[in-house]
Amino acid sequence: MRAKQSMTKKLNASTEKAWEAISRIGRLDVRFPFIATCFVEGKGVGAHRTMTTAEGGEITDIIYEIDQSKRRLVYQRVKSPFPVTFYRGHCLDH
Repeated sequence: MRAKQSMTKKLNASTEKAWEAISRIGRLDVRFPFIATCFVEGKGVGAHRTMTTAEGGEITDIIYEIDQSKRRLVYQRVKSPFPVTFYRGHCLDH
């Protein structure tokens, strides 16, 4: 059975700072302590991002959209130790 769950996280940062962090798809190991390694094969749409967690779990994402003007990053999580199969994120100035 599939379930859809929306999640919102507000950051105490300017839109520019948040998007700078989000759009650097190969730097999640710098931003999130539970990510031990992060590397990207390819560039832009179609790139594969592979990460390992501090506990040794493996995560693989395929990048579907990077839109600088809309500040939107869309990727499909194809391998994960977590019960997440699709994530669509975007940065809004509120």
